[in-house]
Amino acid sequence: SNLLSSWCQYQSLHYVTFPVQTLFKSFKVLPVMVMGQFLMGKRYESYEYVVSLVIAVGLAVFLGASEDLNLGFGERQLAGVGLLALFLTFDSFTGQWQSRLFKRHSSLTVVDMLFFSNLVSTVLSLVTLVHENELDPALEFVWKHQEIHMHFFLFSLCSTLGQLLIFYTIRQFGAVVFAIIMTFRVLFSIIASCVLYNHPITFTGATGMIIVVV
Repeated sequence: SNLLSSWCQYQSLHYVTFPVQTLFKSFKVLPVMVMGQFLMGKRYESYEYVVSLVIAVGLAVFLGASEDLNLGFGERQLAGVGLLALFLTFDSFTGQWQSRLFKRHSSLTVVDMLFFSNLVSTVLSLVTLVHENELDPALEFVWKHQEIHMHFFLFSLCSTLGQLLIFYTIRQFGAVVFAIIMTFRVLFSIIASCVLYNHPITFTGATGMIIVVV
């Protein structure tokens, strides 16, 4: 599910813009709650669903006022929306299933989860590359561009540290708390983009930001 969520996320960029993808990510908390109720029998209060929806709407308002959104209604855009819907489904399943494993197996550590998750993802990725005849071109690219090794190392280091923190958060606080944290990360990313690239924050955008924070 982790591999499929990543594939759907990146593949959707062939059909929709990055701001549109970010817009869909703002609604991440709600499907995580629904998946928790389905997989683990969790019960959330009505106000918790309302709060998650308000956060998503506030972030969507802020994003819409800060970025160039173009949803469109063509076949390509609909395909992208479908991939993003699958991304939210697989991603919410992944977090809740990991939380379920941590609760059922108290001896399972975050390092164990990191190792076995990436081991299975590596095997599945390798099978996919071989099946799609993309392994040789990938290896040839790496051989011709030796400088990419440093990029691989830095990316792997940051990814490992990030995943350890993700698994720790899920184990200690649950998938919903992690989803809320990631939603606020989207907000801070957009604010940083506005500051770094001098994108104006309109009154509508500021209103959306206040809704999310409050």
